[in-house]
Amino acid sequence: MPDHSPRRRLGSWLIASAGVLWPLAVVLWARIDQQSLHAWSVEDGPFETLSAILFAGASIGFVVVAFRSDFLRRKTHGLRYTSMVAWALLMFVFAGEEISWGQRVIGFETPAIVRDANQQEEFNLHNNAVVENLAGGSERALSLMILVLAVLPLAALWDRPRRVMQWLAFPIPPLHYSTALVGAYVLKRFLRGEFLFPWEAGEVREFVLALVIFLMVVEGARRPCTLFRTCGPTEPAPAKVTPPRATV
Repeated sequence: MPDHSPRRRLGSWLIASAGVLWPLAVVLWARIDQQSLHAWSVEDGPFETLSAILFAGASIGFVVVAFRSDFLRRKTHGLRYTSMVAWALLMFVFAGEEISWGQRVIGFETPAIVRDANQQEEFNLHNNAVVENLAGGSERALSLMILVLAVLPLAALWDRPRRVMQWLAFPIPPLHYSTALVGAYVLKRFLRGEFLFPWEAGEVREFVLALVIFLMVVEGARRPCTLFRTCGPTEPAPAKVTPPRATV
């Protein structure tokens, strides 16, 4: 059955409320002390480092979800563990890209073939000119991902979209995370350039995305059914086994 305990409801309300308040808090931070916000938003600064750690944690979390999910073990059609493996790999790539695969930590030189194609001459993919052109820019790809993750919980309120996502074994963020994701989208669309420098808005958004996905996966690792909307009465019943008829 769904967990409607006061503690869980309080946690959901706190996350939903934080999603509304955090963009205002960032703008207030920018108004009060722009320099410290900038210090948090530079390359290898706290926001970028924390984002990499959270993405790495989410990568491990998706593997845990795959091992613990009764729903995935029972699936006999559609995608089974492929979705969780894909998300784990995607989060691992995000973590690596955030820190340019440890280039500035280890201190190795960017290979010439990568440096010539990279807009920041770093060892990563998201600043590659070809990738930027295909995705319409890493900022646009990030905005699209944030928007899709924010809309999925709303779409899952209807039976048919929810069943499609279950068939694909696609993780659905709990509804209370949508406000945080909408806040990240709003920060870029309406606040960037007016209150914040572009790189500051970008780093804050990436951090919020990483935090939301990490918390979503932690919640899913504890109760995998929350990610597939199979808790309680919507959880598929195990297949009935008909005993063989006795022969005379």
